[in-house]
Amino acid sequence: MRKIKLTMWLLVIIPMATFSQEQIRVDFILKEMKRNSSYVMINAHRGDWSFFPENSIPAYERCIYQKFDIIEIDVAKTKDGKLIIMHDATVDRTTNGRGRVKDMTWAEIQKLRLRTPIGRLTDLPVPSLEEVFLLAKGKILLQIDKWPGIEQDILALAEQHGILHQLIFRSTREPKAVKKIFGDYLHKIQYIPVISAKGDTDIQKYETLLEELDFDVLGLAYTSEDYPIVKYMDNIIQDGKRIWVNTLSAKFNAGYDDEASIYDPEQGYGHLINKGVSIMMTDNPVKLLDYLQSKNLRK
Repeated sequence: MRKIKLTMWLLVIIPMATFSQEQIRVDFILKEMKRNSSYVMINAHRGDWSFFPENSIPAYERCIYQKFDIIEIDVAKTKDGKLIIMHDATVDRTTNGRGRVKDMTWAEIQKLRLRTPIGRLTDLPVPSLEEVFLLAKGKILLQIDKWPGIEQDILALAEQHGILHQLIFRSTREPKAVKKIFGDYLHKIQYIPVISAKGDTDIQKYETLLEELDFDVLGLAYTSEDYPIVKYMDNIIQDGKRIWVNTLSAKFNAGYDDEASIYDPEQGYGHLINKGVSIMMTDNPVKLLDYLQSKNLRK
């Protein structure tokens, strides 16, 4: 298979702003997370992989350049303890290698090259988490996924690089478990509790979260808008909370997803915004950005 040369990928990305300007950007994003406003935040799922492999440095660079607010990244740990970026348990789908990440060393991982979404091989390596921290510092927030079991390693590395305040962790865990997992780090990171709608007990779960945890954003996942917690969204917003919804698949948002937004974003993104959603994790961040800009919902 012909290998795509991407060694000149920097040519398609306009150079970054100065550090002071970048820090202003992060300060703006964090401030927006703490208040209700018309500004709708974009979380790019595995980066902007419309041009580059998912979870690659260029895919992240594009997110920074386009001034998205958050990048969702997937963290894994190698056999010799190196934290890397990889969604799957194996390297088979996204690289030219084969095998489980946990059975491979960092040296072995470094020899691999990433594939594009349609499977073509590039000359891009698998990033380490440290590389991503260095790239993102002062520029954009990072939602850490696949963290259970390696969260302490991630937190320690983030503290070393002074980037804890830019990290987002999400889970459906009970407050007691969250406090045990994160300890003092809970006050240094951005923690977002998630309620996966089940029925009448969901509102009580939300009330318990309010009592037990300090958070600015509530994540919701629902297959139908008939669930009580979905009908309660106005109350959640009145409590000063932003509402986060995944638009990746219909199962997270009652069908108002990226696919529904391809030809008519009013039928997907627009509907969610009208319901009160103000943070979306999407596989099509450029489409979402274009729509939000057309509605004056971005700055």
